[in-house]
Amino acid sequence: MTSVTRVAAGTPPNDNDGPPEPLFEEAFRTLRANLLLRLTDTTKILMVTGARPLDGKSTVAAKLACSFASIGRVALIDADFRRPRQHEVFGLPKHPGFADVLAGTVRFESCLHEVSKSLAVVTSGTTPNDPVELLDRDHLDVVLAPLRTEFKLVVIDSPPVLAVADATLIGARVDAVLVVLRAGEVTIAEARLVRQRLESTGSKLIGSVLSRFPNAHGAGYHPYVNEYADTPAGVPGAPKRSELEREGGLKPVNHSA
Repeated sequence: MTSVTRVAAGTPPNDNDGPPEPLFEEAFRTLRANLLLRLTDTTKILMVTGARPLDGKSTVAAKLACSFASIGRVALIDADFRRPRQHEVFGLPKHPGFADVLAGTVRFESCLHEVSKSLAVVTSGTTPNDPVELLDRDHLDVVLAPLRTEFKLVVIDSPPVLAVADATLIGARVDAVLVVLRAGEVTIAEARLVRQRLESTGSKLIGSVLSRFPNAHGAGYHPYVNEYADTPAGVPGAPKRSELEREGGLKPVNHSA
């Protein structure tokens, strides 16, 4: 992985227990800027995943989609059929949605919710009996193909890598993958395993986000650019940058706390 960005990830967007809104928004502007340096003209579909549940990947996916929508038309797709969140985040009906599209019961266009002029959201849809079987079809490629020309970027919120196989199936069909790791919780072994599972299916990892990072005052989160800190202050057990790079394959080029 080519970069580590630290941002506050929790309940979006009006989280009274989270960081002040300006700091929260600035963290995602920093993340967007870092990604723009790495995304090519052919990178149209970005999957956001995590190591395990509660890492904050759904928050990162939602806020990142909103941030990119300020510079172009963006689609956010909730492909976490097991623990979907985006319908709650945006106050939308859960179904019909992406699972129904993949099942062939509805058209993709009928599930698009235009939440702003430049952001469309597709919720998860009807919970399938077997998400892996639903995702392990050529129809996923057929659904995603036209989106490459319709949107500047498509952000897919997927289940965590270490929980189920869904993320590896989706990751093999997208252009890039961003991994969310929870500060103070993720281990070197888990970071390494995430990388191995994704790369085993040909996924292109472009970076990672360190979420739920405490601020210097011990309250909430502190999303600011910090080029030099080697270990997140006040996060017991958080792996060092050098350890992530050596053992987990993460190469922190630019990161924000």
